Amino acid sequence: MRHYLLIGLTIVMAPIVILLTPIIVSSLFLNDPDRMVLITYGKNIIIYTLSFGIAFLAIFIIKLFKKIISKLLTGMLALIFIFYLIGSSVQYYIHINDDYIEYNPFFGATEKYEWSKISRVIHELPTDQYEEKYIFELYDGSKFEFIPTAAITKEMKMQIDEKILTMDVSFEEY
Repeated sequence: MRHYLLIGLTIVMAPIVILLTPIIVSSLFLNDPDRMVLITYGKNIIIYTLSFGIAFLAIFIIKLFKKIISKLLTGMLALIFIFYLIGSSVQYYIHINDDYIEYNPFFGATEKYEWSKISRVIHELPTDQYEEKYIFELYDGSKFEFIPTAAITKEMKMQIDEKILTMDVSFEEY
């Protein structure tokens, strides 16, 4: 009976936690007074959903085992994997503030691009065929681009554009 209560609780709480986690994490850990934009991507929600799927599956597997040690090991392995997934997805973001642009991919090292090292910015506006995109070219020839999510408001885009214009770099918008 207790397992069914856990399953029911998991089913009810999972969507709430999945939707609130990006908001809570960004306000607690990535709170920066100079922040213009913080972009977290939809892939994070997929990872959160996967972690609750693992929790749900672990509850069923634990129900099948008879020995307490097997139940404990399965539960502990599931918790480790769940926390790893959630911890990894929390770190997938783009953070834009007055001094730099920080990109933290799901896999790989964090990349920081200082505004002073940007030579050209292209803002591709959305069309029927293409999504909106910002492309930042650096003086060393490398590029960084990102697709803004729906969470970015017009005011945030205006802040980015104003910052670009104050940097005296080539700015193209089409």
